[in-house]
Amino acid sequence: MLRLTAVLLIFVILPGVALAGSPRKIPSPPQLDGRVTVKAATWLKRPSRPAVVRMLATRWYTITVRDDSKRQNFHLVGPGVNKKTTIGFSGIAIWGVHLRPGTYRYGSDRSTGHWRTFRVVRG
Repeated sequence: MLRLTAVLLIFVILPGVALAGSPRKIPSPPQLDGRVTVKAATWLKRPSRPAVVRMLATRWYTITVRDDSKRQNFHLVGPGVNKKTTIGFSGIAIWGVHLRPGTYRYGSDRSTGHWRTFRVVRG
């Protein structure tokens, strides 16, 4: 019985393990940074660029929202997305979102004049 186990190990199991190779690294989704301030100023930016987002490609994104105000919130609305921090929350929220083609808006629900838009295109 011991010989049969050794033969199976050498000729069947070990070659299969060697052929499997190392696992591929899956890239993480691109990062976006959102922010709402005490004065209801909101923005959504790429970490590497100072300008607010105007156009993005369709894909999954990780959005890190920094909400500095307990009186405001950060709200993102668009095709298939309706994410927001609550009024009264102050801190950091991390969302995974799939942005599809269309127009998205973001801002604070308590401040109608500070909403911005961006477009998502196929790409």
